[in-house]
Amino acid sequence: MTEADALLHVVDLSHPAWIGQIQSVMGILSQMPTIPGPILLVFNKVDRVSSKALERAKDEYPQAAFISAVEGFGLTTLRQRLLQLVDYVTKG
Repeated sequence: MTEADALLHVVDLSHPAWIGQIQSVMGILSQMPTIPGPILLVFNKVDRVSSKALERAKDEYPQAAFISAVEGFGLTTLRQRLLQLVDYVTKG
């Protein structure tokens, strides 16, 4: 990636190392010569985790979107958030 107006960062919440994965991606992004614009963090597979894990993610990343692609949960909200992100980027 050399340039980005925005970034959609999808995280598998059912993976046991999801926190470390987020940290790794953010670390890589911080080392890049061009930092992307706004980042929309999306947690997928919320249907496959405990309520405790889901609450932890919501507490640590309250601005994130939470979805289950398989179950269709949260996709309308994700679509709205993506439209807002595109609108923000294009109107700057």
